[in-house]
Amino acid sequence: MEPKIKSVIGYRLSVIGIILSFILQTSFLFAQEANTEHRTPNTEEMGLSKKVSLDLRDAKITEVLKFLATKGNLNIVTKAGVSGKVTLFLKDVTVEEALEIILILNNLAFEEINEVIYVMAETEYQTLRGESFSERRQLKTLQLKYASPQDISAILKEIKSSIGKVIIDRETGAIILIDTPEKLTQMEEIIEKFDQPGFGWPLTEQKFKLTYAEIKEIKDEISKILTKDIGKLKVDERTNTFIVTDLPTKIEEVEQMLAAFDTPPRQVLIEAKIVQVTLDDDFKMGIEWDRLLSQAKYHSLRFTASFPASSLSSYQKISIGTLATDDYTVTVNLLKSVGKTELISFPRIAVLSGEEAKILVETKEAYVTQAISQSEATTITAESTEYVDVGVKLYVTPIVHPDGFITMEIKPEVSSVIRTLITAQGNQIPIIGTTEAKTKVVIKDGVSVIIAGLIKDKKTISEKRVPLLGSIPLLGVLFRSKSEEIDKTETVVFLTPRIISGEALVKEGKKGMKGVK
Repeated sequence: MEPKIKSVIGYRLSVIGIILSFILQTSFLFAQEANTEHRTPNTEEMGLSKKVSLDLRDAKITEVLKFLATKGNLNIVTKAGVSGKVTLFLKDVTVEEALEIILILNNLAFEEINEVIYVMAETEYQTLRGESFSERRQLKTLQLKYASPQDISAILKEIKSSIGKVIIDRETGAIILIDTPEKLTQMEEIIEKFDQPGFGWPLTEQKFKLTYAEIKEIKDEISKILTKDIGKLKVDERTNTFIVTDLPTKIEEVEQMLAAFDTPPRQVLIEAKIVQVTLDDDFKMGIEWDRLLSQAKYHSLRFTASFPASSLSSYQKISIGTLATDDYTVTVNLLKSVGKTELISFPRIAVLSGEEAKILVETKEAYVTQAISQSEATTITAESTEYVDVGVKLYVTPIVHPDGFITMEIKPEVSSVIRTLITAQGNQIPIIGTTEAKTKVVIKDGVSVIIAGLIKDKKTISEKRVPLLGSIPLLGVLFRSKSEEIDKTETVVFLTPRIISGEALVKEGKKGMKGVK
């Protein structure tokens, strides 16, 4: 083949190769573009909160806005008069922060309507809104020399207003502030004061020892006050002491909180008079308080609540009322008209506001139980004595209010042996009947609460015998007789709370010691 023909063929083959290469590259680009268009965007990275970095040098604002709209998947409309160029470097900021910085630097404004961001000249914004966009928030860029951007950002975020923003560049030490003019001035003063060589942050360490409050109960509230990433709290629950390291303003806030929390707890002295009335035959179903009170010429007793007792028949009810302290004697004299009246206990107990006080007037009823163990050769029977508490239990939780009133949660309980169960081995097991109630009342300091309707049966066994003849073995049974009587008793509880201080409690104790030898 001639050389001329060979060169023509080679030329044609090279042209064909170039064309094929171009077609393949174009197809790849189209496929890549199509793949990009159909790719599902990550919704978490879209919107004004998407992070971007910008390195702009004389870039047109319209092009920058178009770029931000693409990055954040936003709808941005630019109105007439939006023009200019921008030069700036931002790293790892949100689309919203970048948008605000660019607009403020170029005397532009924006507003969002129906998820569309309208960018306009500031003069147009002022005509529409009646206020200047830049007056509401201004921008200030500062360069830190010595202070850590992270530390100063934590401080400034505590000072900025609700519409302000603090943007930092950790690598260059640049800091961008967007806020009202007053706040910008305040933040500039702080930066100027603390961005000094070797000065560091003006942190203060102070030790606090609690007198009344428990540190484990309020340490979470203290932690909420401290400056984020700067303030520190050290706690020693054993000594009820803690140390705070933070800015002086935060130390003051901790002191103010302790002034409200670490205060002496209010105390209540509860005087309880527990009266037991053995009811006459006319009052076997309980004291009829309405009828009883109608007989008195003067009384201040008022029953405010009544409800069925929990473990008795439906006709019986427990009543709660209030009584002036001076009328206690009058009320007791009224009770004597319905049966034999006896003061069975007069306890006094001091308790902190919000804590439960327990008043127990009980006896222990004994009963015998048997345990039988058997082996191949022998059978062993072991007896043991068990006890059960019966009597009056009173649980009272007072809460003192600033106005001198006291909320009292009261739970009285009266129990007694109503019958016995005889086992196959002849042991007697007591069956306990219980009357209980639970209520809340609000009364004034010094006013008594009366709880009535706590009825129980009291069994009395008596034996009658003929003198001499009744003591004869075997035949004496003919001259003896046993009778069992069941008396109904109603327990009436008088509770009188009095607000006291620690000093008053000490004086009460000294009074009680007088005359003791």
